Amino acid sequence: MGHYELKTFESKLVADYCNISLFDVYELDIFEYWFLLRESAINGYYQTEEGRKYLDDCWRLSQTSAIGADDIINESKKGG
Repeated sequence: MGHYELKTFESKLVADYCNISLFDVYELDIFEYWFLLRESAINGYYQTEEGRKYLDDCWRLSQTSAIGADDIINESKKGG
């Protein structure tokens, strides 16, 4: 990244997303902080087409069940 390491990057994301100060971020419960950090990151990705594609890919890769052959056949019959 460069010669300097950012120490407050995640906290700044949360502060900007919630429109609160860094001091207020440090007062958050840890579970609130992690939730808001997740929300702020997702919100950041939603701002661009490339980010939305990335989120779609992440969602698709996180799915644990595959579409079976019967599902594919049924879908093709509906469409055609």
